[in-house]
Amino acid sequence: LGMGLPTTASYIIASSVTAAPLIKLGLDPLVANMFIFYYACLSAITPPVAIAAYGAAGIADCSASKAGFKAWWLGLVAFIVPYMFAFSPELLMVMDRGVLYVLYCSLTSCVGVWFFSYFICGFYLGKKLGVVGRLLLLAGSLGLVAGGLVTDIAGVALIAAATFYQKVIEKRPANEEEPAPAAE
Repeated sequence: LGMGLPTTASYIIASSVTAAPLIKLGLDPLVANMFIFYYACLSAITPPVAIAAYGAAGIADCSASKAGFKAWWLGLVAFIVPYMFAFSPELLMVMDRGVLYVLYCSLTSCVGVWFFSYFICGFYLGKKLGVVGRLLLLAGSLGLVAGGLVTDIAGVALIAAATFYQKVIEKRPANEEEPAPAAE
């Protein structure tokens, strides 16, 4: 909804269609509208339209679809932020649980996003991540983002496992060179 439109128009269209169902699902009205607004802002890099990628493709001299999917992949971490609002409305200070709980939710969410970005870039602790390390970081970061003590503990444990795996088990050299991209 709203792909290819400016943020304001995208938000108006998307909120008119999706705000009521999100509120009926139990989201606070502010959380539901922030969820929609955030995705309206991201509509410029959402494939298949990815209107911002068309300009970038012209500058980079590559195909618009290639630039659109690369923008989506690099912006993937931004696509989980609205879910952080839904799972932890304290991030928007909607719930009255106190300042310490807001700080706790903010800290765990930021750490989760931080480790999610390691998953996206494919490097951690100066080494290229293998499939196992990447999956551990993905699961751990999503556990921290989900909100809640149980998922936070599971997320920290999975990130610790990824760190152990990367330092001890994975035997790749620290400065492994990436293969040069094929000429296009």
